[in-house]
Amino acid sequence: MLLSKRFTAILHTPDQDIDFLLEPIRKGERWGVISDGGLPCVADPGAKLVSRARQSGIVVQAFSGPSSLLLGLMLSGLPGQRFYFAGYLDKEPKKREAEIKELQRNAKVHQATQIFIEAPYRNAHLLESLLKVLDDETRLCIAWDLTLPTQGVVSQKVAQWKKSPPPNLEKKAAVFLLAV
Repeated sequence: MLLSKRFTAILHTPDQDIDFLLEPIRKGERWGVISDGGLPCVADPGAKLVSRARQSGIVVQAFSGPSSLLLGLMLSGLPGQRFYFAGYLDKEPKKREAEIKELQRNAKVHQATQIFIEAPYRNAHLLESLLKVLDDETRLCIAWDLTLPTQGVVSQKVAQWKKSPPPNLEKKAAVFLLAV
């Protein structure tokens, strides 16, 4: 059986409730965690579940499919030898801008592409913050709807982003990458 509503809130499930999620597996049912354009447990819920399953002696197998993070990196043209995944940035603008400054600093110091994501309804706010904070020479890539017919990837310096109309990212799953 595939992922059901039982597993949709794994990320926010208290540790003590994870055992409830594993009950069908302990009873002999076969379950799987699937993600659309991501890998379960990598920027998706599931790590707590896998950890608890392993502690309980349940065999866990991984079958990889497309990962939006790695597809975004591959399609960006940014360096892939070193990269850092920052997950979701803060919702609050001032904190988010501080995180963006730190990501840019990390990109410079470590020569590593910085990868992060946002909830589709906040993409425009993130892009606005990126263009406000990042240096004009910083390279910024936005990759959206990866693996879908509506897929788009734009990778250019921030100065070019400021001169171009932004892509329509409303309600689209997007990956953001930056490098210096």
